[in-house]
Amino acid sequence: MGEINFKNFCIPQNDLQNANERFVGVKFSGGKPEIYFPYGSFLNIENATDEELREVFSSLMNVLSDNDLISDAENSNYASANEFNAKLDFPFQEFFFVLDYYLNFGIYKETEKVYKPGVHGKINWNRTIKYVQPQVFEGENGPGIVYLNLISSHISQNENQLVSLIHEFCVAKAQQLIGPLYGVEKTIEPTLEFDYDFFASVLNEKCSKTFNDRKLRLFHAMQIIVEYLQGNMVDGSLCEYCYGVTTFAPIWEKMLDHIFGNLHEGENKQDFYPHCEWNFASGSRRNADDQKFAMRPDTIMRYGEDIFVVDAKFYTNYNLPTSSSISKQIVYAEFVKQKGLAQEDKIFNVFLLPYCCGKEHGETVPYEINFLGTASGDWLDGQKPYHKIAGILLDVKSVMRNYRRNEIAQYMLANVVKAAVEKAVVGETLKAARQA
Repeated sequence: MGEINFKNFCIPQNDLQNANERFVGVKFSGGKPEIYFPYGSFLNIENATDEELREVFSSLMNVLSDNDLISDAENSNYASANEFNAKLDFPFQEFFFVLDYYLNFGIYKETEKVYKPGVHGKINWNRTIKYVQPQVFEGENGPGIVYLNLISSHISQNENQLVSLIHEFCVAKAQQLIGPLYGVEKTIEPTLEFDYDFFASVLNEKCSKTFNDRKLRLFHAMQIIVEYLQGNMVDGSLCEYCYGVTTFAPIWEKMLDHIFGNLHEGENKQDFYPHCEWNFASGSRRNADDQKFAMRPDTIMRYGEDIFVVDAKFYTNYNLPTSSSISKQIVYAEFVKQKGLAQEDKIFNVFLLPYCCGKEHGETVPYEINFLGTASGDWLDGQKPYHKIAGILLDVKSVMRNYRRNEIAQYMLANVVKAAVEKAVVGETLKAARQA
């Protein structure tokens, strides 16, 4: 393990930048990795400890390697000038597995047992009895049996140790590319030069004969690495590449839906989607919904008799939701009321925005939630709960650590929103009474 300052790989955040237009992940340029954390990961990255940086980096890699989450994000209704694009073809997790295997077990050694007829090694009586037909003979004490063909086991050692040498090559690449991120110095020099056809043939043959799960996982990782290098190496070197997403917003949206989404049995989120249509003079009709921009609330959270219409916004404090987003929340709530899905005094609107609570790992149980303020429209009297959209700040690190459904988080959000909105509604009611 080398003494590497992890902070050297981290790119500082810019609070003035639109968080929606920021790449998140790892870029590799000139042989040096650069880490781009999502907005809200740190109050000030320059003051973050090496341990904190590595911890958040580990959480980020877990998020980016969650295929189900990424697939949900790719199929989301997110739309902006900068479309979501997941650039995850670089086999980061495979390089990590190869490197981790090496750190724990060293270079893979070809030590798999094979069984052959005849005495070539230690006799394996279980296999002999199972697979060999014994010969019956008459002895002085009566009939007996004898095994003329014995099965023995021995270690198969390929004289060229091909798989070991290919593993050595992959470890060397892993040390070079991702080793610096984990404090691993480059100590391995590969014996073999890259030969795609040769490497692929050896690994395919090995996988077809391997039934040990850990070894098979290693060989599959090596296969993926070899395939990637074949398609991306030029003159023996990789071009610039990255592992990440062009914007974190759809991932933020889906993580929060996992945490807070809560419907009654038999309900579907589509029940809460308002629709529009054109009725032509000719009598024909056409759906007015553009699939990219159709009105769909991100998350619906039922909590007791209350219903919370949640919109996840990956904005900075300098880029808050605008009139169009505020108006849509009002429409969603009106639709819920009109459909009789909840009583109007039990409907609440919420914007969930990212921030850094500034606390170390373990201090937030389970999430740090803060009230930012309320948004509203001046055409409403403000006396119904859903007229006030509660802006709630949610700690990014804690969300990345755990984005499974969490009833404690739902309880916390419900209490914070209801307390803030009810206070604002009471204020509007008193104001209206004074003006009457």
